[in-house]
Amino acid sequence: MTWTYDISTERGKVRFLAGDTDTTEQLATDAEVDYCITLFASNEYAAAAELCEGLASYFSRKADK
Repeated sequence: MTWTYDISTERGKVRFLAGDTDTTEQLATDAEVDYCITLFASNEYAAAAELCEGLASYFSRKADK
């Protein structure tokens, strides 16, 4: 799983907006963030919202266990 954080990049801005900035608790891969960026034609806010929805879905499934 590749995970990078650099606030000067589009990926880094989406990670920042989604709260995925802790290197010890990585939430989404670079590929997942890039997919969200591609879906929304580089709209960082929309990409971050999509990423957050995916993370919310993931964590909601874990709540039952």
